[in-house]
Amino acid sequence: MNDLRPQAHEAIGAQVEAKRHHEERETELYRLRSARSLIPGHAVARRDSIVRGTGVPVTELLYAAELIDIAEGQEHWRPAAEKVLRGYGMRLLVPHAHQDRVRRFIDHNDMRGLVEYSVVTAVSAHVPRPGPGTLAGKLTVDQTHPHERWLAGQLARQFDHVCVESADELDQHRIAVTIKGTVKLPGNHYRKDDRPELTNRASYILGANTAAKRQALEEVAELAVTARETAKQAGALTQRLEAQQIRGASAAAAAEHSSWSHLDHGTHTQLATTLARQIKEIRTGDHDLRELEAQRDEAKTGFEAAYGIWQATVDKIGQLSERQAKLGDLRLAEQDLPHQVDEPDLAYLEEVYAGIDTPVTVDNVSTVRKLLISALTNRAASAKSKQDLAREQVRNAIAAFIEKWPDSAPDDSGDVDLTGADFAALHTEIVTRRLPEAMNRLQHMISEELVPTIAQLLYEIDTAARGIEKRIGWVNAGLRRVEFNEGRRLQISWRANLSPDVRDFRTEVDQLIIAAAGAKKDPEQHVRQFKRIRELMKPFTGTDQEAQRWRRNVLDVRTGYDFYGVEVDHEDVITNTHRNTATNSGGEQEKLVAFCLAAALSYNLADADSDSRPRFGTLMLDEAFSKSDENFSAQALSAFDEFGFQLVIAAPIRLSGIVEPYIGQAILIDKRVSAEGARSNGKSATFGELADRRFAEADGDARASA
Repeated sequence: MNDLRPQAHEAIGAQVEAKRHHEERETELYRLRSARSLIPGHAVARRDSIVRGTGVPVTELLYAAELIDIAEGQEHWRPAAEKVLRGYGMRLLVPHAHQDRVRRFIDHNDMRGLVEYSVVTAVSAHVPRPGPGTLAGKLTVDQTHPHERWLAGQLARQFDHVCVESADELDQHRIAVTIKGTVKLPGNHYRKDDRPELTNRASYILGANTAAKRQALEEVAELAVTARETAKQAGALTQRLEAQQIRGASAAAAAEHSSWSHLDHGTHTQLATTLARQIKEIRTGDHDLRELEAQRDEAKTGFEAAYGIWQATVDKIGQLSERQAKLGDLRLAEQDLPHQVDEPDLAYLEEVYAGIDTPVTVDNVSTVRKLLISALTNRAASAKSKQDLAREQVRNAIAAFIEKWPDSAPDDSGDVDLTGADFAALHTEIVTRRLPEAMNRLQHMISEELVPTIAQLLYEIDTAARGIEKRIGWVNAGLRRVEFNEGRRLQISWRANLSPDVRDFRTEVDQLIIAAAGAKKDPEQHVRQFKRIRELMKPFTGTDQEAQRWRRNVLDVRTGYDFYGVEVDHEDVITNTHRNTATNSGGEQEKLVAFCLAAALSYNLADADSDSRPRFGTLMLDEAFSKSDENFSAQALSAFDEFGFQLVIAAPIRLSGIVEPYIGQAILIDKRVSAEGARSNGKSATFGELADRRFAEADGDARASA
């Protein structure tokens, strides 16, 4: 019995501890099923008291751990991060605006535990970035929270521990942490915290995903079994202890008798038998007792039924709790997913979902998601196939465009990814601006307007050239009527001397005219035709000196001729050629100039219907031939007369005999100089009066002019 007592006490203690542990885990599990935070319940309750006492919204009093999580792909570093950041993660983040209220409340009240908090202040524009190989680099901060930039900066500064695989690498760094959680601090200080609340997954605090923690807490059922087993063991040991105590008491009582004869066993047995018989008789004869026993049995049956309902209800609650946990996990998982969808994308997703033909419920969300993903994957594969086909078609189209119109292509690399957008924009511009129609109009304009216009320009140039030649013929006809020298007539000769600009222009126009018919049917010919016209028009619209020189050469047909004078006899044999007046005497030069002047005036004033005579023929000559030989002067005047000019001549009296045959009336201007000054008088005079005055002037009697 003495051996059983310590065992019984130990079993009772284990029972109490197992029951306490089970109740704590069960309470935490129920809390996590509806909570979004991994923060322990006592810390959440402590924060709730601060929220109630200060009025600060709970959303603005978060623990740092609620905003910190392990970065994607770094989950194997979670145990180490939980150990290193445990203290910092349990720190409340208090906005600067609520600092005074929170500080006063915590200072004035018993918080029944440790409270640490940091005031979140303004953040500078530059936030330090953690190194990729540091513990801070393996963490993420909730980017949707206003404290994100402040907290990220704090983590980068305070947790720049270099992450190493083993303790052998710790000494290589000033501050480092192994994957097992051993921390090396400055000054050769090392620390490793393996307390249960840091190593048990059920005690993790970083992040907001409670699923893993609930999974760790699912040991509640095992704890319940343990509690029942410890209770059973404790009960069994207690019963054994009580039985041993009874047996001990009986043995002690028996030990007080000195002889078996003192024990009247038969009397007691007979008494027990008598009492049992009496009880049976009472039950048989007592109606009320039988009724009570029946009620007892009925109550027992009702109790058992109620117990069954209770047990079923407990099971149902367990099932619903499990379903609640799963739905909570599903809700958290769904809340973490992006839900903002643009209208076109939403319409597309609804179309795909309608094709699944499986209504979604809370129980088949995963199944419907898989079906939706499968349908989207199939559509993506089909779209990818179509995209590849379209890509190849676009590539071919780009190559064809570059080959046909290299000057208009945005790029000549043929890279669809690099230049596809540029070619698409070009296509949109072509369609928007209706360039095909414009191309047709341009083709019509080139073939029906521009080429004929350019051909007409060349025709006008040729017509002007022929006009020059025709007018030279009119001039020569007039010159044939006047003797230039004895037995000879002066004629104007010419020689075509086309410049390279004119010859090239004629060649290009000929090519345009020749290609005009083919360009109407062949687009490529049409493009070449357009380029020819564009190049041909450049010097017409240019403003530089070269363009101006080109236009003079091409448009002024006179620049394409060399003119000179020849003397011919009555058989048109050339006897002399005049290219300038350098070799002639003074009189001959003046006569040649006079003939050329008469010819030039006739060239500009005569036409085809005037018999080589000018339409406007009044010609005034002032002091003409005053120094010329009389024969040369007479020949020059005869040239003007034969060309049909009406002469108005101002000449000295001495030339009156020369000009007399070519004028019909004379006016005598007498100019005299006296002491009173110079004075002139004019009057009509006959040719006889002119002759008298001429003779008198020759004798020195007077000075006059006619």
